[in-house]
Amino acid sequence: MKNYFNIVATGPYINTKTGSKHVKRGEEIITTRKNNYIIEIARKLHVQRFLSEIGFSIMEKQLGLK
Repeated sequence: MKNYFNIVATGPYINTKTGSKHVKRGEEIITTRKNNYIIEIARKLHVQRFLSEIGFSIMEKQLGLK
């Protein structure tokens, strides 16, 4: 990402692998279908730049950063 948006970040790292099983709140067991990745953005300025140029798909993250 640094090459394209000049954002200091680490990752992406795999957080959850495909086929992992998890227990949901209602004790329902779910299996992940795809790998989940994490990126970590270090500074507030870079988080704001990420939000304006790329954006978040999760609404709570969009609302919490403004």
